[in-house]
This record gives sequence, C-alpha cells and structure tokens, in this order.
Amino acid sequence: MLLEDNKSLYSRLENIFEEVVKNNNTKIAISHNGRYLSYAELNSRANQVAYHLQNIGIKSNERVAICSERSIELIIVILGILKAGATYVPIDPELPTDRKKYLISDTESKVVIGMNLEEWASNNTINISLDDNFIPFNKYPTKNLNSINSFNEETVCIMYTSGSTGIPKGVMLTHKGIVNVLNAKQKEHRLSDDKTLHKAPFSFDASIWEIFLTLLTGSELVLADPHGQKDIPYLIDLIIKKKITTIHFIPAMLNLFLDEENVKECKSLRRVLCGGEKLPANLIDKFNKKFDIPLFNRYGPTETSICVSWWKCDRESSEVIPIGQPIQNMKFYLLNEKLESVLEGEIGELYIAGVGLAKGYVNQEQLTKEKFIINPFNDKDFPYIYKTGDLVREIQNGTYEFVGRNDNQVKLRGFRIEISEIENTINKFEGILNSVVLINSNSIEKHNIIACILGQENPRLKEYLQKKLPSFMVPTKFIWLNEWPLNSNGKIDKNLLAEKYLEFRIENEKQKDVTSPEEILNTISRIWMKVLDLQHIDKEADFFELGGHSLLATQIISRIKKELEIKIPIATLFECSILEEFSDEVLTLTNNR
Repeated sequence: MLLEDNKSLYSRLENIFEEVVKNNNTKIAISHNGRYLSYAELNSRANQVAYHLQNIGIKSNERVAICSERSIELIIVILGILKAGATYVPIDPELPTDRKKYLISDTESKVVIGMNLEEWASNNTINISLDDNFIPFNKYPTKNLNSINSFNEETVCIMYTSGSTGIPKGVMLTHKGIVNVLNAKQKEHRLSDDKTLHKAPFSFDASIWEIFLTLLTGSELVLADPHGQKDIPYLIDLIIKKKITTIHFIPAMLNLFLDEENVKECKSLRRVLCGGEKLPANLIDKFNKKFDIPLFNRYGPTETSICVSWWKCDRESSEVIPIGQPIQNMKFYLLNEKLESVLEGEIGELYIAGVGLAKGYVNQEQLTKEKFIINPFNDKDFPYIYKTGDLVREIQNGTYEFVGRNDNQVKLRGFRIEISEIENTINKFEGILNSVVLINSNSIEKHNIIACILGQENPRLKEYLQKKLPSFMVPTKFIWLNEWPLNSNGKIDKNLLAEKYLEFRIENEKQKDVTSPEEILNTISRIWMKVLDLQHIDKEADFFELGGHSLLATQIISRIKKELEIKIPIATLFECSILEEFSDEVLTLTNNR
C-alpha cells in the first residue's frame, strides 16, 4: 500500500508505515548527528514501545503524553504509541510546569514519557524516563503487533493551541484527516529518495507532516538539533552536509534564511514549503532570485489536519498571493454573518468541511459546538463545517486569497495566539484592573507583544506570566497606565494606544571598525538596540528580559556575522544572555579565529 493510493485513505498511519517497511527494510529511515536507524530497526524499536505500553495497561484510544526534546527516541516513541492504538500528546519541555501539568490533566494521560520527569511529573501517572539506552523497552519483542481493531476515525494526537478564555484548546486530530492531507501532499511532491529536515517543534502541527510524509514514503527523516531550528547558519550547514531536499519555514525565518550569503550553496533542495503566517509577495521575489525550485504557500488551521490548501508560487511577481484550492475530500465555504454565500471576489469568513476536520476540542463541548457547526447547506457528504475566523475571498479559477482575521487571534512567529488569553491571564494578577495587548509588527522579522496595563505597577508580573504562559506569549514590554485613552463612544481607544506605543525608535547607525573590548561591547550594544527596538541598554541587561526571543536571536547572530565577519553559534546567546558576558564571548571568539 503506497501513501498516494486511495486505499490508504482508509488506513491508520502505523499500518501504512508497516507496509512501507516491507519494501525499505535496509534503507535509512531516520538520522541525527551520525546516528542512523534503518526502516527495519525503527519499526522494531517502535514495536517494543507498543508492547510495553500495552503491558502496563494502555488501551486503544487512550492518551500517552510525551515531553522530550527532538531526538531519534522521540520519533520511536510516537510510532510506538500509535502501534499500541493510543493517542500521543506532545508537550514542549520548555513550557511552564503549571502548563505541562494542565495538559496532562486535561487529556487524562495515564502515562508520561520523557526527560527530567522527576522534576515536575505527578505521582498519579506512570512516568517512563526516555534515554539513549532505551532501557525501559529493550526487553520486549520486536515483531509487529496484531492489527489494532480500531478505525481511522480515531485520534492520532492532541495539539494544543491558544484559547480565548485563557484556557488552551486541545485539538483532536484523526488518522483519517492526517492520511488525507499526506495523500494529497504526496500526489503533489512525489517523495521517494528524498531527505526531509525535521525542525518543527513536535508540539507544532507542522511536525506531523515532516515526520509522517517522510516515513510513509520511504524517504529519510533528518533531525535538526534541539533548538537548531533557531540557528540559520547551522541549518544551512546541515542542508548542505546532508543534502536535504525538503524543508519548511515560517515566512520570517525564510526571510532570514535568504539573507545568508551562502544560501545558494543549498543546491540539494528540491522544494521549500512555507506556512504559519501570511506570505508577503516581496519574499517570493526574494526567493526566486536565489532559487529555481518551487516555493509552496501552505494554508490550514490545526482543526483541519495541518494543511487544507497550498499554492505553488509563480515565478513572476504578483501582488496577490493565493492560498490555493482545497485539497481532495475538503471543501471551502465563504459566508457572511447570516451564513449566506458571498459573491466571487467578495470577502467572507472561511468555513471548511471534509474528512480533515478534527473531532473537536478536549473537554470543551460548548466551544466545539460553536466552532464545528452543522452545515447549513444540508450537504450529506459534508455534515459539519469548521468556522475558521479567517477572512478570505475567491479570486480566480477557484483559488482563494487570505485577507486577515475577524477576531482577536494572531499568528506570531508561526504560533497561533489568542490575544484575549494573554489579557485574561494578566487580569488575574493582583492589583491589575484591566489590560490591552498589542502586537508590534514593524517588519516580517519583528513581532513583539506589548501589554498596556491599568493598575498598580508590579515588577513580578513578568515572572508570574512566565509560569503561566508559553514563552512566545509572554509580553516583551509592559506599559503601566493610570487611565485609558477613550474614543467618542467611551470605549478604550486601541488605535491611539497603538499609535503611541508601537513606534520604531532606532535609526540606522554607521558601522565602525571594531578592535578593542570597548568597541566590541559598543557594537554588540548597538546591534541589540537595533534589533530589540530600544534607545539604551545597560551592560548588565539580559537579552531575554529585554524581550528577546529565538527569532530576534537569529537576527543578532546574523548582524554580528556581517559586521564583525565572525560566525557565532546561536547557543552562545542563549548561554550568555547578559550583554557584557555575551560581548566577552564574542571578543574571545574574535581573538581565536
């Protein structure tokens, strides 16, 4: 059974994988830093995980949480959970402890597999330590298990996204929905002897296609180092060394990728996929100047199984960048507020139907009913439609253009964020009356969260938020106010807030020759101010306390490389985040080159 065969649409992911193994036993399935597993070895180890899970009582469709950095063992465990008939729940190890515990509780996961579990996991779950020796699983058989007596409508994984009420939403994705999109992707891309770079965090839905499109086509899955997805020079070196053919970027990272001088050396690439945010037209032009390969603009909410449409970008310049047409077994509806169809060319809210729809949200029945509604057009093939909140218009030949959002949701560095979740979390802190969260987006690379707060100023707020929210949702700036600016209707004037506090303050400064420690410090300080949009930085300041994050760290490293002509590992900034300490490290590397 091949993935592009229509028969696969009625199968589960692990069943298709086992069929692929039969014809690719000795072929490399997965690799990382010199370690390799063949398809036969990967299958055998995944079987051991499945036997162990069944032995400790895991039954079909029960949930197993995984909390681990990207590794070969992580992929083995994911496959093993599916072979046991269970559902995997990915948990980012960098999440705050409270958030990790909530995800385990919300999904009622009976087993937690991962690293450093003794530091935070509850005694109410069966906790299995994941290490390179694979000790917990080695004693179990390596042969395939008996086929699971379950249907492909059952859940593969639960992906959590931001929730408007302050509670994250667990989206239940099915085998049927994921196989459908992988089937469509394979018909488009025709992977066979390819090498896909797996760099998306496994709690991010793009990881699903990176892993399974590769392993279900007999190709090689090449793993980037943990945090490697943040380091553009490292990724370019890896693409060249491993001869990567397929890679995915969010637009902001693609822009930084194209800025690198040696990006044209990535000659093995056959296709680049881009998604997670709106793709700017000028970025396509920039890509086409560097590469003569297809660039695909990918679209799809998590609730529709990762990806529901894509567009192969034109080589010629265009102001309108389509998101393409819905894939097989999926359908688009553009509706107005009365759930009536809009005319071609008019903007409407996009509703999506088809086999790719998720089963809904974990333990949020009311929200599921609000978002997955009965199809008002009585289409028997598509009984439910998903309300995306995206504003879209049909442009020509059945293709569609993404226009924007009709609610308080934004995409930030590829992550879907409900502004109201941040505001609700802030408002729960002692002494705060109300808050308004703004997104600063000066360019494709710069996206900062700014919190305007009515209440008594408290420096402990950021520490509180870091314990409650993922790092990408913690505001980088806090503006404390005594009163709100109001518009003529007596409501908070958000436009005036944005005008006042979303200013870009730093002007370009001339580069200077750098020879002394003082000049190194001054140069690094100037680069930090430019990237972080600040007018002054103390030498004791912490990059992350100033609002830095992985994407801005990549910009810092790139600017240093251009100005000082030295290559600094991005890990250096994460390990030495104080300005003076980081400058000392740069000086040492400069002197040793």
